[in-house]
Amino acid sequence: MAADLSCKTITSFCGDVLPLHLSFDSQEHKTLAQADISWYSDNTAVRVRDFAGEDRMCFRNGVLLELCSVGNATVTATYEGQEYTCAVTVVEPKTCTSEEATEYYVGDLHDHTSVIHGHDDFADRDCEFQSEYIDYIKKENLIDFGVISDHAGVINDTDFFRGFTEERKAQPMDVIVFPGVEAEVTFRETDRFGILHNNGGEIVTFNSAGYSDAKSFEEFISAYKDSPAPVAVFAHPQIIGFSTQGVWNFSYDKNNTPEMLRLIRGIEMGDGSDRQQNLIHEYVYSVALDNGFRISTTCSSDSHGNPAFDGGTRWGYQRFPGKTIIMAREKSKEAFIDALRHNRFYGSESGNLKIRYTVNGSTAPADLVPSDTYHFAVSLSYFHDDLTSCPIGCRVISDGGETLLTLTDIDFSNFSFDITAPDARYFYLRFVDEKGRRTWSVPVWTGRPFEKKGVLALTPVSVDGFTVIDTVSGKDAAVAIDGDPANTWIAEGETASLVVDMQSEYEISAVGLYPRIINRVLPSVDPKWSALPFMASLATEYALSVSLDGEHYKTCAKGICRVFGAENIISFPKCRARYMRLDLLSTVGRDLAPRGFEGEKLAIGNLSIFA
Repeated sequence: MAADLSCKTITSFCGDVLPLHLSFDSQEHKTLAQADISWYSDNTAVRVRDFAGEDRMCFRNGVLLELCSVGNATVTATYEGQEYTCAVTVVEPKTCTSEEATEYYVGDLHDHTSVIHGHDDFADRDCEFQSEYIDYIKKENLIDFGVISDHAGVINDTDFFRGFTEERKAQPMDVIVFPGVEAEVTFRETDRFGILHNNGGEIVTFNSAGYSDAKSFEEFISAYKDSPAPVAVFAHPQIIGFSTQGVWNFSYDKNNTPEMLRLIRGIEMGDGSDRQQNLIHEYVYSVALDNGFRISTTCSSDSHGNPAFDGGTRWGYQRFPGKTIIMAREKSKEAFIDALRHNRFYGSESGNLKIRYTVNGSTAPADLVPSDTYHFAVSLSYFHDDLTSCPIGCRVISDGGETLLTLTDIDFSNFSFDITAPDARYFYLRFVDEKGRRTWSVPVWTGRPFEKKGVLALTPVSVDGFTVIDTVSGKDAAVAIDGDPANTWIAEGETASLVVDMQSEYEISAVGLYPRIINRVLPSVDPKWSALPFMASLATEYALSVSLDGEHYKTCAKGICRVFGAENIISFPKCRARYMRLDLLSTVGRDLAPRGFEGEKLAIGNLSIFA
C-alpha cells in the first residue's frame, strides 16, 4: 500500500511539539493505523512519542515529535520494508525579556471542542471536532490565541493527536492554536472531621506530547516530566465539586515540589462556565505564590462549544469577555511559549486592559534586589475604546494576600507610588472597573527566599464545657464549636466577634477555622439554588486575640482566610489563655465591592482550638 509522510523536512525551535504521520487523514488511515509501522529518531535532540496500543483509538501511523535540544535528527518510519524519512533541525528558541519591547495579545487558554463528557460518546461523535473550533475562531478573528483542552477523562489517542494535525493544516493563520488537554487529578482525601474532599482538580496542559487522567499528583507529573517546555495552568482552582463535599483544594503547601514548580505556569481567576464561583478563585493565587509557585493569572472561557448559551456563540471573544493577555515580541507559537514560560501574561475579566509597570526601575515580571522600599511606576492602555473598562481602583497585594495599598480617585493612565515592605517576597496589582471586573497584573518577586513550611504538630483541645458568644450580636454561638463543619454557624451580619470561654487556662498555639461547606445542588434537585450568596458569605479577614481575664486581650495573629476547601490553621507562638477571641472582619462579598455582593451574612463551618 502506498503511503506518504506528512513532512520531509522540519525546522523549529527547541521545546516545540509537532505531528508527523503517514497518511493519517487519508482513506487508508484505518488500515495504516493497525499496520506494522515502526518509528525511530537517530538523535536525542528529537524524541518520538508514539500511540501504538491495543485500545481501539490507538494507532501506529502517526507520532508526535518533541524537540528536546538543539541539533539535527532524522526521524524514520519503516513500513512494509520501505523507509520514510524526515530531516529535523532544532534551533535555539528566540527569547526576550520583560525589558524588551513587546506587543499585547489577547486570547483564551482554556476551551473545549465538545459538550460531551463521556469517553465512548466523545470517541464516536460525528461533530464538534478540533477543526470546527479552529474554523470558528479564525472566522471570528477577535482573539490571537486559543488552547483546545478537552477533558482527559474523555480524550483518546486519536483525538489528542488530531488536535496537532488540525493545527498544522490550518497554518498559516491569524490565530495561534495550541492543542492540549484539561488534565484531571482526582485525589480524594478524608479530613480529620471525616469529610471527603477532592484535594486535586483540573489542570490545563499544553505544548506537551502527553496527557493525563491521574489519581495522584505524582502520576500527573510523570506524564509531563520529559516535556522540554510544557505549560500548565491550575483551572478554576476553587470550584465546587460534584462527587465530594465542598470546593476543590490543590494543597499548594504539599504540592510545591520542584517538578510542579517547573510545570505550573498559571492559575485561572475567572472563566465563563460558572461565573458565580469566580468570586473565590483569587484567594488562592497568593497562597500559591506564598508557597513558591512562579505563576501568573489567566481568564478563560472554559466553553464546551455549546451553542445553546450566549445567543449561539460557541467559542472566542464573544463567548466570555474575560481573557488572558500575553506580552510577547510577536504573534507566533514560539514567542507565546516563551512568554508563558516566563510569566509575561495575566488575566483580565474585561479582556481590555494593557498593563505595563516597573518596580525600582525593573519592568514586571521581574526578580528584584531585596529592598525596604519599592517605587512603582504604572501605565495603562486599552485594546479598544470602552470607558467601563477604566479602573476605578487598584490594590497592591503581597504576602499572605495582604493589601498593602488601595488607590482610588486618581488618573490611572499613568501613576506612581512608593511601598515600604521590608519583608515582602512578591507584589502584584489588582485593578477593578465600574462593573466590578478585575484585572491582575503580572507579579514581581523581591529576591527574598521562600521557606518550605513543615507540618505543625497540633493537638485538638476538647471543647466540652466551653461557651462561645458572638459579641457583635450578643447571641450564643455554640454551633460554631460543635465539631461538625456541615452544621453551619451564621452570623447576624457581615462581621462577628466570637469569644470562647475555655473555663480554665490552657496553653494554646493554633486555631482552626473551617469554612462554610458549600455543596453543589443540581437544578433538577433545587432549581432556585444558587452558589452566589453562599460564596459571598465565606469569612476572609480575621484577627485573633487571647486573654487570661476576659478584659485584657493580646493580639496573636492577623490575616485572611484564603482556602475554602480545607480547614484554615491559624498558628501563633504558644501562649497561656482562658479566653480566645476571633474577630471576623470581612467576607468574600464585602471584599469584592462594587460587585454588589455585600450584605450576605457571614458564615463558618467550625472553630477549633489546638494546644
